[in-house]
Formats: sequence, C-alpha cells, structure tokens
Amino acid sequence: MSDENIAALGLEALLFHLFPNLAQQIDAHLPLHDQGISSMGMILLITHLQDEFHIVFDYDMLADLHKLTFAALHDLCAGQR
Repeated sequence: MSDENIAALGLEALLFHLFPNLAQQIDAHLPLHDQGISSMGMILLITHLQDEFHIVFDYDMLADLHKLTFAALHDLCAGQR
C-alpha cells in the first residue's frame, strides 16, 4: 500500500492496516498496548504518524508510549493534514 493510500484511509484504517490482528472494535480509551500492539508496533505506528500527519512527539509522550490511547492519537492527528 502506498503512502498516499495510507494517508487517504484515516487513522483507524491505518491501525488495521499495520496491525491486522487487532480486534474489529478499538476501545478509544484503553491503551493501544493493552489491545495487542507491542512496543515495536507502537514505534512503527509513531513513525507512520510522523510521516503521514507530521506530528512531533515530545519526550514525555514517548516515555509513556505504553499508555497511548486511540482517543489521544485521534486528538493529535485531527487537523494535522
């Protein structure tokens, strides 16, 4: 899948593309790590979000990566295109 196609899909579709084993329903307030995304997966996700949405993650957020939720990601990505 090209980067342009990934950008057009949206955040939730990006999660399902990168992590096809995720449950069909993502709990927006449960940490993504608790929903099956490993630490390496979180790094992969952050890399895609930086490329696709031009989000800069601060050191505090990276230190608490295991606590990151879909709701927090959605808020970060909103209006970034």
